Amino acid sequence: MKRLLKITFTLIFTVILLLGFAMPLNPAGGWYQQFLPNFGNQQIRDITFLDSLTGFAVTSKNINPDTSSILKTTNGGDNWQIVFTQGSRRFSKVKFINNDTGFVCGGTGTGTPYIYKTTNAGLNWNIYSTFGCAFWNDMQVLSNDAIWVVDSDGLCGGVFRTTNGGASWDQQINLGSLNPNKIYMYNARIGFITEAGGGTRYVRKTTDGGASWTQIAINDDYLTINFADSLTGWKCSVFGMKKTTDGGLNWVTQTIPSGGIIQNGFIGNFVVINKDTLIGTGGNVLY
Repeated sequence: MKRLLKITFTLIFTVILLLGFAMPLNPAGGWYQQFLPNFGNQQIRDITFLDSLTGFAVTSKNINPDTSSILKTTNGGDNWQIVFTQGSRRFSKVKFINNDTGFVCGGTGTGTPYIYKTTNAGLNWNIYSTFGCAFWNDMQVLSNDAIWVVDSDGLCGGVFRTTNGGASWDQQINLGSLNPNKIYMYNARIGFITEAGGGTRYVRKTTDGGASWTQIAINDDYLTINFADSLTGWKCSVFGMKKTTDGGLNWVTQTIPSGGIIQNGFIGNFVVINKDTLIGTGGNVLY
């Protein structure tokens, strides 16, 4: 008897720019389960790889109080070790700017945001900043000095930026109940924010380093957004995979693999290899 197994798989496809064509591959071939150390009922909230072998992940139960961990692998994910654990914390994002320097954001969930930093490839993690009022939902790190964070709290959240290594922070925008929970900065001037999954969905863009944010989409959002250059980018959400060639002013829905054993070709996360090739994850298959 067939049973429906909802599993996350990777859809590797080549996007041919003019045709918007996606070439499906076997979503299950070559994949095997990787086993993690015991960290209770925590779930992996974010993961990043510096190369084919070295990666980091952050865990959290996303409830208060919580104990969260930072994990590291040096053999492509075959083995993971807990390199840092902190009580009364919730971690949401991990970002590295080189092989040694990385950042993790989150907070207590009850009023104290935290950013941690490592300068020795994850061996030690120290508090980088406790500025803020609630919880850092997302983070973009451009350099040691330039970091952007967002807090979706309706009273004191918004978009915040430091350009001096956390010594001071500037609030870029506060949208009240529409404060964003996602941020992506292509560079120091160009970036995007959204309230993913919110009641009033939108996408806003800045071209002046956060001094102003222009709404470029309504009734739309993104789970992940990435650009190959200042004009060509993609975003994915429950509304599908979309592409822009004019810096986000207009978006065209892209075709992704479907049919056969693929029950749902949803893309929830992806990276841009170049203008022609993306690697994305998400969806359901039937076995």
